[in-house]
Amino acid sequence: MITGTPPLCTYCCLRPAETDDHVPPKCLFPKPRPSNLITVPSCGICNQGASADEEYFLASIMFTHAGSSPAGRALWQQKLRRMYVKNLGLRYRIAASLMQINLVTPAGLVLGRRFAQNPDFGRLEKVVVKIVRGLYYMEHGASLSPQTTVEALFLRSDQEREAAQQYDRMLRDGQRDWPGIFTYRV
Repeated sequence: MITGTPPLCTYCCLRPAETDDHVPPKCLFPKPRPSNLITVPSCGICNQGASADEEYFLASIMFTHAGSSPAGRALWQQKLRRMYVKNLGLRYRIAASLMQINLVTPAGLVLGRRFAQNPDFGRLEKVVVKIVRGLYYMEHGASLSPQTTVEALFLRSDQEREAAQQYDRMLRDGQRDWPGIFTYRV
C-alpha cells in the first residue's frame, strides 16, 4: 500500500501522477524492447494526450536516415505498415506532407528528384519537449518547473548544425543509451 501524497506529473506538474510514461516513447523501440526503458510519473491526461503526436513523430522520423537503420527497418515491419493501414488520418497527413525536390550536392550537381517530407514541426516539437522533460526528470530526480521553457530547434542547414556543435563540448552522455535506436546528451 502506497502511503503519502503521490508525486505530481513530470510534465504538467499540476495533477497527481497516476501512471508511468515511457521516455522516450516505447513506440520508438522495435521488439524485443530493451529491458532498461525509462518510465517517469505522469498523469493520465499528459500520458494519453501525446499518443497521436508520438505516432506522427515516429512516422515522420522514418523518412530520415533513421528509417533505413536496422531498428528503423524493424519498426517498418513491426509497426508502421500496420499503423498506416489502421490510421487513415495519419496516412493522409504524411502523404500530404510529401513533396518532390531536386537532390543537389554541395557542389551544385543535381542528382535527380526525390521525395522529401515537410513535417508539422509543431507536432514534432511537442514530442521532443515531452522527451526532454522526461529525461530531465530521470537525470535529476525532479521535474523541470512548468515556467521553464523548453524549445526544440530543428537543424535544417549545415550552418545551423555547425552553430549547434559549439554546445556539444558542454554536454555529457545521458545515463541511458540504446545504441542504434536512441541516444541523448545532457
